[in-house]
Amino acid sequence: MIRVLLVDSDAPSLGLALSQLAEETDVEVLGHCTDGIDALEKIELLRPDLLLMDVELPGMSGFDLIASPRISKRPYVIVTASSEKHALQAFEANVIDYLLKPMDKRRLKGALLKLRGNMERDSHLEGRIDLDMLMNYLHDGQHKPAAQPPADRVPVKFGRRYRFINLANMRHIEAQGDYVNIHMTTGEVLHSGDRISEIERKLPGTRFLRVHRSTIINIEHVREVRADKNDFEIVMDNGQSFKSGTTYKTRVKTALIFGRNGHETHLAHEPQRTDFAHI
Repeated sequence: MIRVLLVDSDAPSLGLALSQLAEETDVEVLGHCTDGIDALEKIELLRPDLLLMDVELPGMSGFDLIASPRISKRPYVIVTASSEKHALQAFEANVIDYLLKPMDKRRLKGALLKLRGNMERDSHLEGRIDLDMLMNYLHDGQHKPAAQPPADRVPVKFGRRYRFINLANMRHIEAQGDYVNIHMTTGEVLHSGDRISEIERKLPGTRFLRVHRSTIINIEHVREVRADKNDFEIVMDNGQSFKSGTTYKTRVKTALIFGRNGHETHLAHEPQRTDFAHI
C-alpha cells in the first residue's frame, strides 16, 4: 500500500488529485495540507510513503519543505506545478516526477508506476543495509556503530531496522515492558525494541538526562525543576512532569541545577519547595 499525503493550497487541484488517486487500488490518502508548516507536522506524525506536492506553498516553498531538517525520513516526492519553471530544481531535489497542472491522469499513473519501481528497489536495498548495520552494531553483546551518525540524529532499533531519529524532535523516552516508547514533539510515539540503557548510550549526555530507571528526558524541553526534601519534579515544555528516581537525584541536581561545572545556575529558590524556572 502506498500511503500518500497531499500538499496543495489550491482546492480544485486537491479535488482532482483525490478523484484520480481513488482509482488506484494500492493507494491510501492519509490526508492533505494547504501549507508547508502543517505539512512538516503531518509528515513526522503520519510517516507517508509519498508526498504529492505543489512547489508553490504559503509559508515555505515545497523545496524548503522537503529539505527541512525537521523531517527525520523524507518521503518520496511527486511535484505538481502550474509551469515548467521549477522542473530543473525539482529533479535536482531527486523527486520521482514533475507533473503540470491540471494533472493529467495518464501522467499520474506513469509517475505512480515509477514510484512503485523505486519502492520495490529500495525495499530490497534497505533489507541488505539493515542486516549489514545490525552486524556492525552487534559486537561483544553491545551496539557499537561502525561510524558515528550525524550529530543531530541517533540510530534506534525498530525490528530489523535501525532508523535515524532527529534528537531535537525527541521530548522524552520511557521504558515499558520489553519496549521503549520514544515521545516526539509532534505527538507521535515510536515503539523501539532497544532497551532504555542501549538508547541512553547513544544519546549525547549534554542534551539528554536519565532521571529515573525508566525515563530519559531531553533537557532542551525542560521548563522547570521543582525540588522538595526527597526528590525533584521535572516539568517539560508540554506540561508533562516526571519524578526523579532516588538513585538519579544527584544526577538531576548536577545537570539541571548546578550545571556541569558544579556552580549553581541562575535559578530562583523558595522555602522547602523550590521552583527552578526557565532552565
